[in-house]
Amino acid sequence: MSGSVPELSAKVCVFDVNETCLDYLAGLAPVMESIFGRQGAYEEFFRQLILLTHVLTATGSYKDFATLVPVALAQVAANEGVNGKKTELPVDAMDRVKAAMGKIVAHKDVAEGLDKLKAQGWKLYAFSNSNQAAIDGQLKYAGLYSKFDGVLSVDAVQKFKPVPECYQYALKQAGVKPKEAVHVACHDWDLEGAKAVGMNTAFVKRHLGFASAYNPPDMSVTNFLELADALGQAAK
Repeated sequence: MSGSVPELSAKVCVFDVNETCLDYLAGLAPVMESIFGRQGAYEEFFRQLILLTHVLTATGSYKDFATLVPVALAQVAANEGVNGKKTELPVDAMDRVKAAMGKIVAHKDVAEGLDKLKAQGWKLYAFSNSNQAAIDGQLKYAGLYSKFDGVLSVDAVQKFKPVPECYQYALKQAGVKPKEAVHVACHDWDLEGAKAVGMNTAFVKRHLGFASAYNPPDMSVTNFLELADALGQAAK
């Protein structure tokens, strides 16, 4: 663990879900490899999905995650064609991806870490770029839904993180000011958005790095247990 957050008058944590809480890599990579016949297809798919959300938000449009998933999948196949290796998607490709997305498990450290934070008196909110129905279902399948005081989706804002309106919505639902909350994510761009509205930030080191162009997180941890230990010292 490195860094720290200042003492907080409120105990509120807002958690990113996809890849931060739920192990998308383990759940989707094998399916993507079977569809495209190579490693790295999942990472490309997820990057494409996030790119779509960023561009649509920047240009004033909104299509929910459920709509964008097949678009991102098709784009990975189309990008293969640039190198003369165009991939024809199997007719059941989207069905296979959809089935896998409904059965993604939590990272092994998440449930215990959330329980530890809850025992310390923290209020916990899940906040995702996924649409509400999807995130509710995924968290219930992973056994995490009941551990949160609130499960929030950008559906309510009709914009995607990392624009300020998303974090402001989450803060309003939690009833706290930015400096009274900690945003937890494994994505640097998500933490940059939270930092821009004045939230404290905690970076969870999953399989991704942190770009030096962004404001550094207030703390970096390797898992949720380490997060709980660190935040236990940060609240009055």
